[in-house]
Amino acid sequence: MVLPSYKNIVINSSKKEMIFNQLSPVKWSESPMVLTISHLEENQLEALENIDLFFEERPRKNLPYSVYILGVCDEYTGQLFLASEVSKLPKFFNFKSRALNAKENNMMNKVLLKRANLTNLRSTECQPPLNAYANNHKKIAQINKEIYYFSQIKLGLEKDNGKKN
Repeated sequence: MVLPSYKNIVINSSKKEMIFNQLSPVKWSESPMVLTISHLEENQLEALENIDLFFEERPRKNLPYSVYILGVCDEYTGQLFLASEVSKLPKFFNFKSRALNAKENNMMNKVLLKRANLTNLRSTECQPPLNAYANNHKKIAQINKEIYYFSQIKLGLEKDNGKKN
């Protein structure tokens, strides 16, 4: 188990079938995901709508990490967090991984062994702690959304004040 950092997925097409085929094999519970659609230019809204459809069919409520979208689409009003650049994503998961030292490597091997043995547990026993862990990450995502929203309001107000003076 490694520390959760962003995993980037470049969406290849705005077509529903292509998006579903590309996103279906992804393991959403391992780390926060960044879906990049900025290169699709005029098809970004269609891609966002199809990504929303994908998550309607496969609910995200039990996932411990949020899904972020990199793109620019003013018309989008869905549930996903849309950012225009990487620097606007929550900084909590934004770090570069490094090689583990000997002590950390030893601990990681123990964690991997225990994780392999966890497959025998019943999901009803594990669900409350997993939900608590997921809720903490969801709170982080919600707070970052609010920070981004208020920073956009602040920028708008600063622009308006600059024009009046």
